[in-house]
Amino acid sequence: MKTAIEAEAAARDRNARGARRRASPNRLLRRLRDWADVEGDGTVTQTIARKGLEREGVDVAGLDNMDRRILTASPAIWARPSA
Repeated sequence: MKTAIEAEAAARDRNARGARRRASPNRLLRRLRDWADVEGDGTVTQTIARKGLEREGVDVAGLDNMDRRILTASPAIWARPSA
């Protein structure tokens, strides 16, 4: 992709996806690129990255809705006795 991205915005993306999955980082980067085109001049700034990740449901810890669902389900799964 030939999208300009500020260093601060790139650092935020790195922090937002600490546990990288195969498709998610590329999907998020494409979405941020689209937000940069709509909201600004095509450059992904820290402000656009923050707003875009919020709109995509990614919190400050880098977790999206599915991550939060997995983490809240895990205690219930591991608390069961094994057969």
